[in-house]
Amino acid sequence: MKSTEDQEIGGVLSELKENAAPGHDQITVINIKNMKESIASNLTKLVNEVLISDLFPQELKVSKIGAICRSRRKDHM
Repeated sequence: MKSTEDQEIGGVLSELKENAAPGHDQITVINIKNMKESIASNLTKLVNEVLISDLFPQELKVSKIGAICRSRRKDHM
C-alpha cells in the first residue's frame, strides 16, 4: 500500500461526521477536528507505520457492541 501524507489525513479528519458517537476514549469528532493541525502529523506517522509493518496496534482494536431493539417490547430480543 502507498503511504499517506499530513494533508490526506487532515482531509479525512475534516470529513468526519460530527454527529458520530465518541469511542471508548470519549473523544468526540468535534474535539478531533479542533485538534486537527496538532495531531495530523502524529496520525500520519501512525498510519504509515501500520501500512509499512502490516501490524495493527492492539490498543486500537477496541469496540463496543450493543443491541438495538427494533420492537417496542424489549423482551422480544
